Amino acid sequence: MMPDTPSECDDVCQCGSCHPMETEVESLCCHEIAKVHALVPGNEQCITAHQTFQRACLDINVLQIAYYALMEDRPGVIADQEIHRRYRYTAYRQFVRWVWHRLGRKKRTVLPSCVVAAVRDAFPSESYSGFKYPEY
Repeated sequence: MMPDTPSECDDVCQCGSCHPMETEVESLCCHEIAKVHALVPGNEQCITAHQTFQRACLDINVLQIAYYALMEDRPGVIADQEIHRRYRYTAYRQFVRWVWHRLGRKKRTVLPSCVVAAVRDAFPSESYSGFKYPEY
């Protein structure tokens, strides 16, 4: 289990919302990714404060609809019974779709720590898997 406060990642966090992650690769701030930072509203410090993030990635009704669409395209990809795991997976996919539109098959990218923390706070679990490189 990781700490609940961003204190341990102050050296990389510029938005004030990052949380310590399990690996250095995952310890990214939204200000470190140009495409993400470009979306941070001028009056806000963090991408997680953006209304689109709040609606597309944290709203349960939106995530349920996005999940159904995801299942049409890729049946069985996350037919997990644990609802919060489904919501987290779908929220991460929604974030990627919003920022990068489409990464492509077998392409993955590390998400900002603040984004992962916000999603995990909204949909908690006993354990998390963290970033995984694609299997070829």
